[in-house]
Amino acid sequence: MRLGSVGYGAGTRDLEAVPNVVRAVLGEAAPALRNPVSLVEANLDDLLPELAPDAAAACFAAGALDVWTTPVQMKQGRPGFMLSALARPADETAVAEAILRETSTLGVRIARLQRWELERDWRTVDVDGEPVRVKVGRLDGRIVNLAPEHADCERAAKRAGAPVKHVWARALAAAQEAE
Repeated sequence: MRLGSVGYGAGTRDLEAVPNVVRAVLGEAAPALRNPVSLVEANLDDLLPELAPDAAAACFAAGALDVWTTPVQMKQGRPGFMLSALARPADETAVAEAILRETSTLGVRIARLQRWELERDWRTVDVDGEPVRVKVGRLDGRIVNLAPEHADCERAAKRAGAPVKHVWARALAAAQEAE
């Protein structure tokens, strides 16, 4: 719950056993932090590794929240990798079809999971005259994570002729000062 207001009141009766007071708390329901997601995966041992980034990009274009690869050992000791994608249930089919279309797999497996998520919003800070977006993660309304957007840091670093890590650190510091 997001707290709106709190009120206290006392009655006129004098009760010896208990206090004659009431406390009312008003608020609105906080956004749910637990959301359903689908894990869409395929093991691949015959796909050129150079094509994995293209498959990942297709998954993102289909609505995947995150995509990654993991090295695995396949049948007869062959090296391979697992392509995994997280998607909202509404995007599950599109992501599965992207994997089927963009890889050599003949099938994908899907597991339905729950994912705890922070409340999120963005703030923009200035680093050497360049705007850099910073993702703000909140838990129960309190900031627990600040993450500068890497692409913005890369752009600002290129224009300033500075290392990306310096722009990233300055963006983080600017976001923390804004609190």
